Amino acid sequence: QNLNLRVSAHDIDVERFGRKLPYPISGHGKFDGLIGGTLNDPMFDGELLSPQLVVNGQTVTNARGKVRYRGHRVYMEGFHFEQNGGSYDLTAQTNTATLAVNGRMDVNNADVNALMAMFNLKNDILNGRMGGSITLAGTLSNPRAHLTGFIGKGDVKGYALSDIYLDLSLADRVISIDKFTGKQAQGIFAAEGTVNLDGPIDARFSARDLQVGLFVKAAGVDADARGLVNLNAQVGGT
Repeated sequence: QNLNLRVSAHDIDVERFGRKLPYPISGHGKFDGLIGGTLNDPMFDGELLSPQLVVNGQTVTNARGKVRYRGHRVYMEGFHFEQNGGSYDLTAQTNTATLAVNGRMDVNNADVNALMAMFNLKNDILNGRMGGSITLAGTLSNPRAHLTGFIGKGDVKGYALSDIYLDLSLADRVISIDKFTGKQAQGIFAAEGTVNLDGPIDARFSARDLQVGLFVKAAGVDADARGLVNLNAQVGGT
């Protein structure tokens, strides 16, 4: 009943292994490693390489890292991939029986739009490059996450932003904004509160000396607006 095999598998269709994930993943890869344990309780330990994968519609390249499987648990250690000029390093584990997940991902020069799209949180307002970290917990179907990051330069609908600090968390499909501050030309802004992805928003936004056109464009209004604004606002609705 014991297994002790050295395996080199080429051109693996990773879509077959990603069906338990909450988001679609496709592509091909190569696995080199050892298969041990027993026929009823196999284990494997090796390295996965893939030149290109598509995760929830987003293309990532140069994926590589250690992958281990022990007793319904998949461990990914030092897993690295790249996307549109940004790099990601992931260490995580998943229980294939309970779908529990926990881990950490460090990002460097990540495209904010592409990063959010991978987590099914598509955004068409804020653009920029972010460095920071994301901790993961919960389950694959109901993940929890905590993001801390910094965007040196970005924009909202063409209005340049700088020095953006982020401290956000996700739990039970509710995003909590603990810190979201930044600069826009000579102005500054800050936001905090909660956003329920399936329900109401309860957030507060304050600004000083911001260009009013930024608010107009972010709201999707095609109009030319000029001038500076100071405000404190309570944001509701959905």
